[in-house]
Formats: sequence, C-alpha cells, structure tokens
Amino acid sequence: MTSNELNDKLMKIAEGVYGTATDPDQMPITRESAEKLDKLCSGWLETEFDEAGEPISWAVVMPTQRELADKFLNKEISERDLLNLTEPADIYDAVYIVSVITVPEQRGRGLAIKVINRAINNMPVASDAIYFTWPTTKEGEALIKKLQPTLSKQIKIRE
Repeated sequence: MTSNELNDKLMKIAEGVYGTATDPDQMPITRESAEKLDKLCSGWLETEFDEAGEPISWAVVMPTQRELADKFLNKEISERDLLNLTEPADIYDAVYIVSVITVPEQRGRGLAIKVINRAINNMPVASDAIYFTWPTTKEGEALIKKLQPTLSKQIKIRE
C-alpha cells in the first residue's frame, strides 16, 4: 500500500467517524489539511498496522502556538481555524491531540496510547508546552484519562 493509498484509506474512515465535510467548525479531513499538517511537522500521523499490513490504529497530533490553543479552549476559534491559523515553527509551545481511531476489534490493547505517544514524540515542542484536546465521545474522554499519566502532563480539554 503506497503512502497516498494509506492516507486515502485513513481519511475515508475518519470522515465516516467525524463527518467533517458537513461541519464547518471541524478540521477538514482532506489532502489539503494533510499538506498543511506536513508543513507544521512531518510526524503528525502515526499508524499501527496488523500482520497483514492493514491500519488498525492511528493518531493525528498537531503542534501549534499557545495563544491559538488558549483561543480554541475558550471557544474563540474553531478547530478549522486552529489549523488555518497555526504557523510553522522550529519549536512549538502547544500540542493538539486531534484524533485517534482504533478499529473496534483491536480496542482494549493499548494501541491508541501507543500511536498518540509516538506522534507526540515526533513533535518539536518546548519542555513547557501545553497539551490539549477536544474529545467527542465517552471513549475519547476515557482515553485522555489513561494518556495523562504516560505524558506526565495535564491535558487541557475543550468542553
């Protein structure tokens, strides 16, 4: 599977889960968004594969600026705005945990934590960077509670 084929497959599944095409406030799941994320940090996507080479869990993490993170957490800007307003930098002072998807039959094996941590470790961030997210499901909220101890940092949550 080529990189483009993999990205197309992951985007199709993610769009089915999040429905960003019909929500102007969410970060769109498009090639254009992927290109913007690549400009910010090439390690924004981490994927775990099964023995057959099929993706079973993946995380999208975006480095950004603290000022934008604060505006997003305070609901002054949308998720789409967060992506559009984030500027490339050598070092970032905020990390947004965008999304994590694990196929249902693979859940409960720690894969989500694994791919999030790998993606976060790809980010060029300051030691005092803030971490934040916007969980949209109960499973997402539970995942964040499990993730915090592995990061040794508080993860701020947009309500």
